Amino acid sequence: MAADYIQALQIVQPQGPYLLGGHSFGGYVAFEMATQLHKQGQDVAMLAIMDTSALIPDNKRKELDPNDAKHLTELVFGLERLFGKNLSISYEDLQPLEPDKQLNYILERLKTVNIFSPDAQLSQIRGILQCIKASLEADYLPQEVYPNQITVLRSSEQQLSDDPTMGWDKFSSKPIQNYDVPGDHITMVSEPHVQVLAQQLTICIEQAQADD
Repeated sequence: MAADYIQALQIVQPQGPYLLGGHSFGGYVAFEMATQLHKQGQDVAMLAIMDTSALIPDNKRKELDPNDAKHLTELVFGLERLFGKNLSISYEDLQPLEPDKQLNYILERLKTVNIFSPDAQLSQIRGILQCIKASLEADYLPQEVYPNQITVLRSSEQQLSDDPTMGWDKFSSKPIQNYDVPGDHITMVSEPHVQVLAQQLTICIEQAQADD
């Protein structure tokens, strides 16, 4: 993924300095992109990792549940937090249903509360589920220490780690620049908290560009 993203990035901007950032699973992709770009001799002015815990050996990924109902319930919870709406869907509602009926049930609720448009197709919700499962299956562990500074932005509510660096101090040769921003893992990127995240990122970008 990182190699593909770099290829797409360099179509738009062939040379650094680059400003990279990723939230959640995207934090791993951003870190790996920065590592690969450094090996190319490219300048990465900023690497911002947003609410992503480094996958240190004792911090294992979740295992996939054979029944998609669990993953779909987590998806529903995330969408409720992101959009501030109640979908009124529980694991008990989904678990007895066949796979396509689970997806249809959620799709119709998403249309009812105007998160999805009336013409949204089943393929859209299926694609989101596949993305969730792929990220859960990924077992990424950085293979080397990143030679530049990493900026970590951690949600202040329901923190994924007690460590303000979220484990990234083990993979950077320089001190971690870390900030807490309002919201939880989901709401930090939605209104109104996303405004604070954007302001902090702007400060970090301006500082990185001044230092570069």
